[in-house]
This record gives sequence, C-alpha cells and structure tokens, in this order.
Amino acid sequence: MVFLSRAIAVLILATASTNAAPTDAASTTGGARKHSSNYAGGVIYGEDIVEVNADITISTCTVGLPRRDFNQYTSDGWIGLGAYARRGLIQAGVTCHVDVSSPATYSVWTEWAPDPPVFYNSTDLQPGDVIHARVVAHSKTSGATYLENRRTGEKFETSYTNQTNELNLGDVEWVTESQLEIGMFGPEGSLGARYTPWRFQNATYKTGDQKIFSFDSSNPNAHLIDTILEDVQIATAYSNNSGSLEVAYTTPNNYTIPGLS
Repeated sequence: MVFLSRAIAVLILATASTNAAPTDAASTTGGARKHSSNYAGGVIYGEDIVEVNADITISTCTVGLPRRDFNQYTSDGWIGLGAYARRGLIQAGVTCHVDVSSPATYSVWTEWAPDPPVFYNSTDLQPGDVIHARVVAHSKTSGATYLENRRTGEKFETSYTNQTNELNLGDVEWVTESQLEIGMFGPEGSLGARYTPWRFQNATYKTGDQKIFSFDSSNPNAHLIDTILEDVQIATAYSNNSGSLEVAYTTPNNYTIPGLS
C-alpha cells in the first residue's frame, strides 16, 4: 500500500496524498541489496511485465517499538506493479493494525495508486492464513487484482479501467511497508508493528509474451530491499530459494524515533 496515498482513506495517517515509491533505493539496476525508508522485500526490473503473483502468509502482529499507550501500529504486506516508476501503481495485499489496548486486526485491500485503497469487508482473517494474491495489467491504464484466502476460500476481485495514472510495466514488487515517515516537522504516520516474518511464496511474474519467471535474488535485474529509517535497520529481507522471500522485523530493543513526543 503506497504510504502517502493511504492517508486519504485511513485517518490514522496525517500526510498528504502522493505516490510514495521507495525513493532512497539507490538505483534502478538490480543484483544488489538496497534500502528504503519504508519498503522491505524484493523487486524485479524488466520490460513489458504484465502480472505478479504470490502466496502471502499473514504475519502475527503485536505492538512495536517504541511502545506508546495511545498510538496505533501497522504493517503491510503486498505485491504490485510499478512502485518504482513514480507513475501509476497497481497493488493488493494485507494490513494489520494493533495498539496497546486491543488485539491485532487484519484487512485485505486493493489499490491503483495514487488513488486511495479499497478495503474489503472480511472479518475472518487470522495470522497464518495464506492469501493468494494476483495483480494483472491488461494495459497501461487497465488491470485487475485478485485475492483469495486459502483457508476459507473467500475471494476478492477488483477491475480497473481508464486510469489516468499510467503503469510503466517495468518493475514488480513483493514487499512489506512501514507507514512511518520522518518529515521536516518530525514523525508522521502510524508506528510500525512488531511482526513474525511476512512470507511471500510462489513469487512469480509474467511478461507480455506469456513467459513466467520466479523471483530470484541472484537475477541481475533483482534486488532485496531492507528498511532503514534514520540509520536504523528496522526490517530485513531474505531469499534463500527461487520464488520465495520473507521480511523479518529487526528493530532493535532500544529503538527510539527522533522528534516523537
């Protein structure tokens, strides 16, 4: 879920709407580990990429660091087409919300950024559920997202047509996202939840000639992304097998956020 666009739809954020690609990932060529202030996971660069798939295992979310009584904590896991393009981005995934006084809740959603996300009405989501996610671009201005809970069989589908923010069809992502940003006036957004690893299995993508490829971190057009905020590594991506990656919560126990009152 694109960080800044979500502010329109969910009042827990206090930022303006814009397409927040992982701007501080160091380059647009792959084969190396990169970092971002809000993303962690994997990305593939290419040409005419029209589909991305994965089975996303819902993480167990709890209150993160620093621990505060009146803040909400969130974590997102999603797949998408176009996060690095600074143009349109079509994506679908899972979000958890938790605070000190309430257990975690989970929701699934779809989005063509920078428009706000659409949250589906599902009350039967729990940690460990495997959500099959599929995102398809029919053209640069149309596409569809599909989500299915493997445990319950519940399915969600959204079609998009005549979108004004065109896709570039040049990159795909399997990522988690932090909703916290350190702006010129201090911290903005919700704090990051603590989570068991977000897992992306059967992570594949398809090109316009109908060839299917698995995510492979050794691919020179791929890289893994870690989340580093204010010089602190708060999430780390791993991939030991083709088509599989995970993101671990690695926020240190003494973590503090500059400017957080």
